[in-house]
Amino acid sequence: MEKTEDIEAFVEKVIDMRRLQKEFFRTRRYPAMEAAKKAEKVVDDLAARLRRSLGEAQENAQPELFGGADA
Repeated sequence: MEKTEDIEAFVEKVIDMRRLQKEFFRTRRYPAMEAAKKAEKVVDDLAARLRRSLGEAQENAQPELFGGADA
């Protein structure tokens, strides 16, 4: 998946999570809490995946373009 698609998916999942959280706080019902918690897990997992992906992209960049510490 491209980074743009990952970011779009992340934004959609965050919007869904916030909707579910608001539903829980409005109703204080157990099923709403469970749904919100599941959505939070999805968002957390996707955020970790994006962070790893961005970290790999930074590692693949040329961090020592002008010699770095060895120059």
